[in-house]
Amino acid sequence: MLGWRPKSRMSSDRRAGQRVKDLVDEALTPSATGVLEGQTIGPYQIGPRVGAGGMGEVYKAFDTRLERTVAIKVLLSELAEDATSIARLTASAP
Repeated sequence: MLGWRPKSRMSSDRRAGQRVKDLVDEALTPSATGVLEGQTIGPYQIGPRVGAGGMGEVYKAFDTRLERTVAIKVLLSELAEDATSIARLTASAP
């Protein structure tokens, strides 16, 4: 198989991250903040809220594809269009 190269995991992780953001955007409204627990968004089963701050909330979740516990960060709706806030959120991802 000449020319075949394995896909970068980082690239795959970023696409997955964007997909999760899109799914959260669809599911989350300002009135729903804090009530994601128990919902399933894409491959993520959302657990309890474990923190909140000036930029949003953090939930414990389970990734059913990778079968591991993850943290889901949800940006406040008023910051969702702010390029600086989005860059800070993206930079905080491993």
